Amino acid sequence: MTRIHDRLTRARSLGCAALFLASSALAGPVPGGMPRKQPPKEPDAKKGLELAPDKVMNFTVDARSKRNEVVFVSKAPKETIKGKAEKIAGHLKGNLHKLDKIGGAFEVAWDDLDTGKPMMNQHMKDAPWVDAKSHPKIVFTLTGMTPDEKQPKNGKALKAALAGKLAMNGHEKDVEIPATIAYVPAGESKSGKPIKEAVSIRARFEVALADFGIQGRGVGQSVAPTQKINVNLTLRPGKAEGSKTADGDKPKSKKKTRKKADSEA
Repeated sequence: MTRIHDRLTRARSLGCAALFLASSALAGPVPGGMPRKQPPKEPDAKKGLELAPDKVMNFTVDARSKRNEVVFVSKAPKETIKGKAEKIAGHLKGNLHKLDKIGGAFEVAWDDLDTGKPMMNQHMKDAPWVDAKSHPKIVFTLTGMTPDEKQPKNGKALKAALAGKLAMNGHEKDVEIPATIAYVPAGESKSGKPIKEAVSIRARFEVALADFGIQGRGVGQSVAPTQKINVNLTLRPGKAEGSKTADGDKPKSKKKTRKKADSEA
């Protein structure tokens, strides 16, 4: 009996020692003998557009960028149509730290939208579909941005709703377009190549044709009543050259009449 009691006592002692060693290994030694506590991960302080200078800046769509495109997709029961434009004009102005005060405008000409089918391109721009002669451009006027509650974990881009007005085919509608915006500071890549300062915008949204008076016999079967739109843009620092109205017409300049000019000479 004494031998059995001694064995049980020894086994209990070994078990307690093993538990102590295991708990010590998990806690890890730290100065002062207290268990190490893992600090909570702090979010990156410089997220999204906060890498940009804290000042009012002008950015213009880089016409040379191969990333620029506006793509529309019409997925109807009888047919799927895809069109694309790579010529986009536009600009941003404001402080990228004060998103609610940023303004700008972007436009695409109907003539630059290509479905890959010349006859379809022409039909798309004529009545009863679109009156492209009277309203040759699609224009989005930006009045501010509202950041989303959930942001990308890497902190390199910002998700936001772009608020503004979308003008098309003689109609205008208040819209909020979900987008991802990123600011790229000037610098060098790992290979030593120069990186130009830029702002990139990626947007994915839908447009209902009825909201802009676009109609035709094939809507519903051959043409989807709601079009999916994808936008990718690269903007560089610099002011836009001139401004245009929602229908793509240059504002009328104030010219002096010949008589008035002669009298002032």
